[in-house]
Amino acid sequence: SAHSFVPKGAGPATRFWNLPSVRAWAHRLEQGRPCLEEKEVLTPDQQRLERIMLGLRTREGIDVSSYDRDFGDDFCTIFARVIGEIKSLGMGGFVPAEPEQGEPGQLRLGLTPKGWTCLDSIVEAFADNMV
Repeated sequence: SAHSFVPKGAGPATRFWNLPSVRAWAHRLEQGRPCLEEKEVLTPDQQRLERIMLGLRTREGIDVSSYDRDFGDDFCTIFARVIGEIKSLGMGGFVPAEPEQGEPGQLRLGLTPKGWTCLDSIVEAFADNMV
């Protein structure tokens, strides 16, 4: 079923998802009823981890400046050990942002193809090191 995420803005950051059964979804839709299965409001730590996980899944990586600004954290200090391990294992590192991704010189933490194969373990390491 489709999952959606609405970042914090006018209200709290919320994740919601549709019914898993296409038949049930279509039936509710025909009746004019909501098709949502469930929704949850994310805690600040869940929002941080979501940003890390989603960023590392992309070629662009995590926009470190944006993370620091949005959460009031110092990403590089908090996660120095994890970042060091990722770099030493050849699983990722910092790369400057491409012009279409942000300001020149802006740092992003991204993974290599080797790192992507270990994404779940890397995200778990970040979770274990959250403040």
